[in-house]
Amino acid sequence: FYKESIRSQFEQAAKGLKEQLLYIEVTASEEIIEERLKNPRANSEADFDVYRKLKVIIEPLKVDHLVLDSTIDSIDSMLYKAIHYIESAG
Repeated sequence: FYKESIRSQFEQAAKGLKEQLLYIEVTASEEIIEERLKNPRANSEADFDVYRKLKVIIEPLKVDHLVLDSTIDSIDSMLYKAIHYIESAG
């Protein structure tokens, strides 16, 4: 959901269904991202060049949302924070 126009479609759909839409943004240092993108992934051919292209065109979220930093947080910690965020929003 790197563009506001894409997010807006989901926000309108959620509103039409009377559902709440929550965003969770996961960040990492550029060094970590580059290292992670060196490993092949089954569902993506994106590499660091694709990341760099998207990085300059991404439109920041303007709504309140949870930001997790995978550079410093473990997966368990991020999952705990995400679950707490979702449960507290309801």
